[in-house]
Amino acid sequence: MSLFDLTDEVAVVIGATGALGGACAVAMAEAGAKIAVVGRNAERGEARVQEITEAGGTAQFFSC
Repeated sequence: MSLFDLTDEVAVVIGATGALGGACAVAMAEAGAKIAVVGRNAERGEARVQEITEAGGTAQFFSC
């Protein structure tokens, strides 16, 4: 059993297009969460979604 298991949870990460928020989003995706990537820059947001999905996670970008 993992101490940090987020399987089937949804994480909304505001600022996921930046360095710190992006690292949090990737870490939570690795722990099994589905990620809502939220940020102002669509290009960086879609890149973060691609990074997560290529690693086997689930993510979607939302612009704010």
